Amino acid sequence: MAKMKVEWKNREGVMQELSRVAPAISVALADAQLKVAQDLAKRVKLYAPEATGQYKQSIIGAKLSDHPDKKLVGAVGVPKDPNATGLFASYLWRWLEFGTVKMKARPHIFPVYRARKPYMLRKLRLTVNNAVKAHKRGSAGGGKEP
Repeated sequence: MAKMKVEWKNREGVMQELSRVAPAISVALADAQLKVAQDLAKRVKLYAPEATGQYKQSIIGAKLSDHPDKKLVGAVGVPKDPNATGLFASYLWRWLEFGTVKMKARPHIFPVYRARKPYMLRKLRLTVNNAVKAHKRGSAGGGKEP
């Protein structure tokens, strides 16, 4: 059995390596990330409480860089990925999602996120795989590698 050498890299190192192998991967992945975030927002809206409709309309999936003034739903830190996407909603989401002393919780974001997470990850993996395959097909055709 042949021995295999494993090299551990951080996220930035992996993305640099992937970008070197398939330059179009960053563009394809950024597009897929945005579509996944928009799809999540659309599905969360289906379950969002609808008193006046204003809260429901505030739910959007978008790139973080496009909304530097807005607070990301459930964010713990600031991602380093320039193409990072997320779910944005009115500040009311916390009270609706977790409830208050006087109002029972009406979870509608995290249950949808947990249900959609396998699909979202599968979509992003498929995007990366397709970009790598497209790069291999392009390289095999006799063209120069970037």
